[in-house]
Amino acid sequence: MSVAISLVGWSYWKEALVPVLLSFGIVLLAALHFEMFRRINRSVVSLGRDLEGKVEDDGSINFHQVEALCNLLAVIKPSTVLPQTRLWSAWPDFLQTLFVLITERRPNLVLELGSGVSTLIAAYALKQNGGGRIISLDHLDHCVEASRRNIGQHGLHHYVGVVHPPLKPIRLRDREALWYDSAQIESLREIDLLIVDGPPASVQSMARYPALPVLFEKLAANAVILVDDARRPDEERMVHQWLEEFEGLEAEFLKLGQGAYVLRRKDPERG
Repeated sequence: MSVAISLVGWSYWKEALVPVLLSFGIVLLAALHFEMFRRINRSVVSLGRDLEGKVEDDGSINFHQVEALCNLLAVIKPSTVLPQTRLWSAWPDFLQTLFVLITERRPNLVLELGSGVSTLIAAYALKQNGGGRIISLDHLDHCVEASRRNIGQHGLHHYVGVVHPPLKPIRLRDREALWYDSAQIESLREIDLLIVDGPPASVQSMARYPALPVLFEKLAANAVILVDDARRPDEERMVHQWLEEFEGLEAEFLKLGQGAYVLRRKDPERG
């Protein structure tokens, strides 16, 4: 009986229900489209803001690097073009920091781990000081060749020595590591400035950590340590570990493009 009534009702109302159902379907479809549009629009706006922020950040970073490079070129007046900066090389703001550090502190001996355009800038700073020498260690053949070639082109032999030691296993407390064969720098003493920019991170975890354990006894009493790539987790952990292991050191983080640390002995008068 109920089935019969339903059939009769449907046959009676179907013509009236079809437009209603069709209208309801259209409204529902429109609502779904509107919701999809709203979500897409919100995502596009959010992405646009992210991109705008990134463009502004990149633009600010690039401007800062160009500004630093211009400042360098104005003061060093290179005899020929400088090698490429950034990418695998030191960034201009780091090079500017290095130049200022050398001209202000006037070191007699600079030891650099990892050669490159920074070697040239350090040599130009020493030349401007009227004396001093930088010894640069690098285990990579092509880097040593390029550094020696650049030094020759810029006429800076008097201020630079590029040493080409292999990486060898060493034992440091509770760990083994690969580091430069130090036999060729065994005689070095009273290092006034240590630049830590090698070996590459690809060598091992905390690849640059051995620098201070190996060289600490060779540092002058007022020595300064300059660490590049300090925004990387390995370099950050390395510096924190150094501060724990070597009493009397303090570290200052420099907000450069790649980040840098300057480490020095604490002033006794400041505690």
